[in-house]
Amino acid sequence: EELLGNRRGQAIALGNLGNAYRADDKVEQAIHYLRRALTLYEELNMLAGQAAALGNLGSCYRTVGDYDAAADHLQRALSLHRQVGLAGDHPTILRIRSLLSRCGPLALDEIPRTSTL
Repeated sequence: EELLGNRRGQAIALGNLGNAYRADDKVEQAIHYLRRALTLYEELNMLAGQAAALGNLGSCYRTVGDYDAAADHLQRALSLHRQVGLAGDHPTILRIRSLLSRCGPLALDEIPRTSTL
């Protein structure tokens, strides 16, 4: 249990580092730390953490102009947010949908527009 707690703490810390770098416009460093956080969240099967990391990575990729990677990460984040029960009008869902709409005309076409998002 202690090891699990440490790994959870590591994932949270890595995500926080990634977000700090993103806020400081150091997007490549942000991507590095957010990927590491995502890997730990996946190993721990922490869906909410995975969704957050994927959404933040999507935002980073959009910032650097990699719209395909951004759309992929954002769509995966939406799917996981759905699994953990966020409603379609939740601010996180609305923010991700807004980012997706700026990734190209096809990015939102693959996302159902139901209230269960």
